Amino acid sequence: MKKLIAFILSMTFMLALAGCSSDRRTEASTSNETNNPSKNTQSETGYFIPDYDTTNNLHCDEFLKILKSDGYISGGEKDYNYNTDNITRIVNITPKSISDETSDIEVFCVSDAHCFLMVNHTIYRYDTFGGYHHQLCLWDYDSNGTKDLVSYNTSGSGLSYMSVDIFDLTSFEQIQVISRMILNEPGFSFECKNGVIYIDGEELTYSNRSFHCNSFNKDAQ
Repeated sequence: MKKLIAFILSMTFMLALAGCSSDRRTEASTSNETNNPSKNTQSETGYFIPDYDTTNNLHCDEFLKILKSDGYISGGEKDYNYNTDNITRIVNITPKSISDETSDIEVFCVSDAHCFLMVNHTIYRYDTFGGYHHQLCLWDYDSNGTKDLVSYNTSGSGLSYMSVDIFDLTSFEQIQVISRMILNEPGFSFECKNGVIYIDGEELTYSNRSFHCNSFNKDAQ
């Protein structure tokens, strides 16, 4: 009888240890997901490799001060209603390739949920609506002498899309180059190299008010 009791106690202790170990693994996994604004369900496809530091707090205080006092622009209209009291953290996700070239353009992620673009101390809403900016670079797509901000991103809640968008730094309008539903179509690779954009290894160009790339079935509108 004593041996049976000892066996039961031993098994109970071992199960308790296994449960604690499992809880720690779950907590660690949850913590990593919460604290990494670049993490997403597609990150292991090879397409999504964020090119920014997710712990950078450079100029975050200045950004918050401007957001509180001047608000931000969305759809061409000023908005002063962002609830800054609920902000949990701010990260400067401007890639080094952009910050090395200019200090006038910075992108901030707020509370792992919303993105803002700050250009010469003016703030613009720059969300991807349920997704992330995975790569950001500068490209003078229309050859007007001003480099514009290009984003390779995912968006969508439930149905996921992969997109390339351009924020025109002359007109301050956002232009969609290409967007594909990931569930229905294969994803595509993105590269910005020596001032040239490549999609699936093919050069992206702009002429006659349209974007062209050999990897598209038709001109992206």
